[in-house]
Amino acid sequence: MGTINSRRSGGPIRFSNRFVTCVSNGAVACVLLLVSFQSQAQTGLEYRDRGDRFEGIRPSPVSGYDVELISSLIDYDEKLSGMPDALNLRFFAEKADGISVTVREIDNQHFYWLDRVQPETGWRPGRVNSFRWDTRVVLQHISPAVDVADLGVLVRTGRPEPSADERVLPAAIFANAEPAKINGYIFTFRPCCDANFSCSLYAEGAEKPLATQIFRRTPGGRPFTYRIDAGPLAQGAYRLVLAGYLTDTNQRIHQVVRFSHRPNLR
Repeated sequence: MGTINSRRSGGPIRFSNRFVTCVSNGAVACVLLLVSFQSQAQTGLEYRDRGDRFEGIRPSPVSGYDVELISSLIDYDEKLSGMPDALNLRFFAEKADGISVTVREIDNQHFYWLDRVQPETGWRPGRVNSFRWDTRVVLQHISPAVDVADLGVLVRTGRPEPSADERVLPAAIFANAEPAKINGYIFTFRPCCDANFSCSLYAEGAEKPLATQIFRRTPGGRPFTYRIDAGPLAQGAYRLVLAGYLTDTNQRIHQVVRFSHRPNLR
């Protein structure tokens, strides 16, 4: 039911012993990023208020979390060729309070970032919610080009910042045709340092996992994805538990991601 292809957030919210080392190793990359950011700012692509959202290229601080949740997506491939003129997000929200949306690159190449979304009608409880934005403002001007498959989406509910116990609303991203049904979910994480851990899927309230997969020597700083096959799942609440340790310090990692499954977005 769960498979790993290649990773996001917030183990216990604390700095690991490798944090200073990670910063040191990333010094050259930070300098290159600053040069890239200054270039993007000169072309009007800097991160700023775009009306109903903040969007653009912005410097990304080195994460201080042991493991970072980057994206929680409904598994859907529209087979797009190139970046369309607009993109849509769609997700179901039982409650409308405390919803925060972030769209970012899964593997940072340009440090594209979209957040602080303010939909015209507001978020609606007990409904499928949508947001559409014009990619001609930023995304189509980024070089080398960014594909839709390069983007991750994270819709948090309850609190906007990372935590060791996340509540998310898996979202579909598409240009024209939304998925007719939900066949699976893709959760993307990134550990700060090399790590060994397991990912286990539970029905909420259950003690026995529905599926577990072990990950050995997962490279630090690189995203990896865990796919959940939604076919066998009944509608309801689930939790994904990531547990393990950093290989250099044996520091423990424990991350919980809670979400609800529905058979479709209608």
